[in-house]
Amino acid sequence: MKTNQHSWFQKALVTVSIAVVTLPFAIQSAQAKTTDELAPHAAAYGYFVDHYRQNIAGHTTVQNNPVVGEMSPFSTYWSSGQAHDPDILNQNIVQSAIITQHRTDAEATRSYLTDRRDLRYNLISGLGPYATTFIKNANAQTDFTTMPTTPLPANAPYSKVEWADPTSTLGPLVKLVNTTAHSPFSGTGVVKHVVKYIRPYRQSPQVKVLPALSNVMAAAKSDDYDFPSGHTTAAFETGLTLAYAVPERFQELITRASEVGYDRVLAGRHSPLAVIGGRLVGTAMTAAVLNDPENQDLKQQAYQVAHTSALLDSKAATAVDDFSNYQTNRTAYRSRLTYGFKPSGDTHQAMRVPKGAEVLLGSLSTGVDGGFMWNFVHL
Repeated sequence: MKTNQHSWFQKALVTVSIAVVTLPFAIQSAQAKTTDELAPHAAAYGYFVDHYRQNIAGHTTVQNNPVVGEMSPFSTYWSSGQAHDPDILNQNIVQSAIITQHRTDAEATRSYLTDRRDLRYNLISGLGPYATTFIKNANAQTDFTTMPTTPLPANAPYSKVEWADPTSTLGPLVKLVNTTAHSPFSGTGVVKHVVKYIRPYRQSPQVKVLPALSNVMAAAKSDDYDFPSGHTTAAFETGLTLAYAVPERFQELITRASEVGYDRVLAGRHSPLAVIGGRLVGTAMTAAVLNDPENQDLKQQAYQVAHTSALLDSKAATAVDDFSNYQTNRTAYRSRLTYGFKPSGDTHQAMRVPKGAEVLLGSLSTGVDGGFMWNFVHL
């Protein structure tokens, strides 16, 4: 069930991120190409940005749900509980096992907090020296700060507190993130139940579950499926939305988004292919929300409030910045694009940008210095 627009999915699974790597080069080369050469091709559902609101319960086909359509090439490997490419699927689980078997104590703690906290709160650290100010002026909070030494009970709840306050000083920015990452159209529940790909820790005992989550994961329902990762989807929705409003931290925020996906593999929750799928859904959904005419005023307000003393004019010089090293970010991000998979299909197809994807770089036209833009393009 492949169509022209989403036939790039199979390559994207094992090569590049369409928003972070492909799009900048597409813009750079657009001057040398005709509109027809770069024009997007409609899929069975039309264009994702035009129909993203159809990602709702009851819409389970490539024709009526753009997320199902975007993810449908995964059926090349697996569909309806059946494996169609055992080699790729085996590599997927083997890589899951290797990653869980070699996690450090620090990675274990981080992946636990990623699991338990509000999905949106997880991205605040990507703001680096501005994170403290964001937490203060957005009234951001979490009820998870450490990892327990014993496993949580099977029915342990996730975070019970609101990640940030939409009525706070940074309210417009909080609202924009909520519009992207917490809308009724951004979930992965529908497509997961179409694909029905089993979680990695249920496929192999070599996938070592994070001990603190062992009871929780063992008690998960049988239809708690793997592909695509909802946490990773939300991470890219949040990270790219924050990056739109705070382009000065663009490559740091998307690196943190990719780290959230990696955390899901570290914990044994998700497989690499599920995380890659989540990145693609989150990227497409963010572009759709930022393109939506209903969100244009809010989008502008979010950018403006971020560039006041409420955030970017209040840099904390002593703050810890886990993403201050560009080369480290670049290496980590690129490794998480492929998770060791080799390219498949034709790797020499002409460049094509999905309809509306350019909005992800919209705020970069506001005067960010050339050095930053170079770093972003070459991430």
